Amino acid sequence: MLFFLVRNVVLRFTNSIIGLIYFTQAAGLGNATLDLATATGEGFYGEIALFRETTYPGMMLGQEPDGKTWKDYIGFVDGCLRYVTVSTSLTMQQYRGIQERRKVINRVIKFVEAQQQSIPVELGHLTYDGEHHFLWADTFETLRASLFEGLAICFPLAFVVLLFSTENILVALYAIVGIALIVASVLGTIEYIYGWDLGIVESLMGNFVVGFSVDYTIHLGHMFVVGGREHDLQSSLDRFSFAIRKMGGTVVGGAITTLGAGLFMLPCQLLIFYKLGLLMVTTIFFSLLYAFGFVMPLLAAAGPSGDRFAFRPLSALKRMVFKARRIMTGDQ
Repeated sequence: MLFFLVRNVVLRFTNSIIGLIYFTQAAGLGNATLDLATATGEGFYGEIALFRETTYPGMMLGQEPDGKTWKDYIGFVDGCLRYVTVSTSLTMQQYRGIQERRKVINRVIKFVEAQQQSIPVELGHLTYDGEHHFLWADTFETLRASLFEGLAICFPLAFVVLLFSTENILVALYAIVGIALIVASVLGTIEYIYGWDLGIVESLMGNFVVGFSVDYTIHLGHMFVVGGREHDLQSSLDRFSFAIRKMGGTVVGGAITTLGAGLFMLPCQLLIFYKLGLLMVTTIFFSLLYAFGFVMPLLAAAGPSGDRFAFRPLSALKRMVFKARRIMTGDQ
């Protein structure tokens, strides 16, 4: 309905200019002898110029002068009328995602192009200005694309970090699946429950969700492997119990402090801080849920036992360096 909305506003604006001029004539501010129905172009432009100089927005409604003028709406350059600005309200809500913004912008562009074809050449060019809502559209699209590019980079890097930290391929695989579920749950929650779109704030904060998601799973997974490597625990269930006892309290304590930081941001009036706080709380909630409710139970039920799926390149490198040092020093 944007086409009819803008079109009706344009027609109403044209009629309102004439109506306002009649009002000023009746109020004794204009040329009362000028008949606008039969006025020449010169006379009509003169009356518009007089209306522009002697009245102000809101005058017809009985409002007191507040410093506003018609100069930003009706532009004269060197005594000639050069532009008329039509202010209107669009159907695009503030802080909406780029999909909704792009729909409205495209309809405005089509409307302007259609109107340009029907107006006389003497009237010049018809253009539009959506202020920052239109100007930031390209930035929105770039940030949205960068979010998914960042996720595509973060997940492989996270898997490498998990692999070198846990030194076990299966543990790292379970952990990265849990992280993917956390990120999917967070993004799904902010869209379908919170009603947010992927705007500037969401795109900028989207990749930091991966960082929060890695934290708890990597600590618990590392301790699961330590239970077998340093404490000679062979079964996955014994390693699960060891990891929960040694690292469970630390993970919960870290989650409580981060949740506290997020909760203190919820009363903020600035939207970016409110969203950041709510996103932190949501991410920590799902991180705890999947760390203790998915990754660790999965390791207990189908985790590696003994040295299965072990991946210890750093340990092998240390042994090679130590052996090379002994050879160089002649120590047999």
